[in-house]
Amino acid sequence: MNYNPEILFVDDELSAAKDYAKLVQDKLGINTIACDEPNEAIRIIKDYNIKVAILDQVMPKKTGNELLKDILLLKPDIKSLLLTGEASSEQVGNALNTGFKKYLGKSNVSDLCPVVLDLYQQYELDILEKYNLPAPVDLKLNLSSKMGLVKYFLISCDPIKGSEKPDDSQSSQLVEIFAGEEKEYETGISLSNDLVIESSVEAEITSNLSLSANALKTLEEKLNTAISKQYKVTTNKSASIQERSRRKIKLPDQSTDVTETYITRRTIDQVPYYQDYRVIIKSVCRLCHCTKVFAYIISKPTGKYQLIQTDYLSDGTPKVISIGEAKK
Repeated sequence: MNYNPEILFVDDELSAAKDYAKLVQDKLGINTIACDEPNEAIRIIKDYNIKVAILDQVMPKKTGNELLKDILLLKPDIKSLLLTGEASSEQVGNALNTGFKKYLGKSNVSDLCPVVLDLYQQYELDILEKYNLPAPVDLKLNLSSKMGLVKYFLISCDPIKGSEKPDDSQSSQLVEIFAGEEKEYETGISLSNDLVIESSVEAEITSNLSLSANALKTLEEKLNTAISKQYKVTTNKSASIQERSRRKIKLPDQSTDVTETYITRRTIDQVPYYQDYRVIIKSVCRLCHCTKVFAYIISKPTGKYQLIQTDYLSDGTPKVISIGEAKK
């Protein structure tokens, strides 16, 4: 799985920054990253989709105010929290005027997770409004064990740039032919349009959301439907393919020359392409209004596939080549 931190902690005491980051990641299930140096913080902002930045105020190279100004020049949508134990009331006032959304003293670290979660949600909602994106989708998944008291919302589903790739584990064999045979095969076989969720991620979802096996299956179905309809991550709602292509291949007969290398067997496999998406789910308890946000990486088929030809030679070596790509 890709590691994509979304919450940044900066403190001149690296151990403290890491402790805060671990606390938030363990409680909220959102990937965090920590550093103790302003230039490193700027590099992180450039490299990752940071949504919330938690900064100390009193640092030797730059104050939290100065660092925030640099951050906002790069990504003005980032939400920020001033987390400090030494700042004066005047410094706090200046920090809020600089652009910090909230202030929290280190003595009140027990409030850190709720404050960070509030900023994280505010970022998501502001982005939805700014770019006129679809509103959060109510997944309408109520857990029987919780007497229907937990509601789940799909906050966002963003494709991860550069993650589209063929998935060999989902491949299917189109044809197998031996020396001297002639066969016809058909490309464009049906491809599943379902989500692909790694077993480790399924376990994480089950644990974080307190889901039974049946509830997990229901959640996957609802996610698949919601993503397909609301976010249009696939243009084909059916798993069937309308256009097919037939091809004919023939292998030469087995050579009588024992010194000659020839093809004893050929297989052609169809390997579908999948796109990774970062899915953010919010859970809300109807009684206590406790809110949690979870981020997961899932995959969906793109409708493209790659044809892989493997020739097994008489000397025992295989030769693998790609013979083209196609779409549904």
